[in-house]
Amino acid sequence: MKNPFHLLNIPPDANDDMVHAAYERLISIHSKATSPTRAKEIEWAYQAIKNPRDRISFKLFQTPTPDLPTLIGPSLTKLTAAHPSKEKTLAVITNSLKSYQLLMPDEK
Repeated sequence: MKNPFHLLNIPPDANDDMVHAAYERLISIHSKATSPTRAKEIEWAYQAIKNPRDRISFKLFQTPTPDLPTLIGPSLTKLTAAHPSKEKTLAVITNSLKSYQLLMPDEK
């Protein structure tokens, strides 16, 4: 199952305005005429989390367990092309995991 927050590129704590703005922005780029499959995904994502009740329902009953590439993939693009230091890599991964509201072992 896809995650509507990821499809709309918004944080899990997004409010109504953020959800609607992300939907409007993405649907203007990926219209049904130019990209029907992507437009369908965007519409599904918006309908799944368009109001607070839907967002709570999704988080409680439908949130998929994220896999490692989903958790840290976007953050890895923040690293430079050169070999980053161990500290920089760990900081990027830690921040990525925090965005998913997962506790790191030292924060439990």
